[in-house]
Amino acid sequence: MKSGTTNVFNALFGVPKEVYATVGQDIFSLPNIYSYFYQNQLIELNDLNLFILEASFNLNSIDMGSLDFRTPIFIQSQDGMAYFKLNKIDYYNSNVLADVKLQKVII
Repeated sequence: MKSGTTNVFNALFGVPKEVYATVGQDIFSLPNIYSYFYQNQLIELNDLNLFILEASFNLNSIDMGSLDFRTPIFIQSQDGMAYFKLNKIDYYNSNVLADVKLQKVII
């Protein structure tokens, strides 16, 4: 370790082999994998406006092959409109309705 640096503990993977930071810098303000990927997910899960929409859809194998869990889905109903993201799909075959769970996008 070079002088003027300190070890940074990464909660997901333990202590990394080499990390360099200035001694006076707050280690919790450093960019890491938590703040980059998971912080917004945890904020969404703790939001009071969060809700899960459960529905049944008639899907086929072409529909299943073209689904993208990253792309939000816009849904407009009599109660309002919002963007949702796919959370879970229970698909067996095209003869049975697929159970779909969608989570409202808050952020």
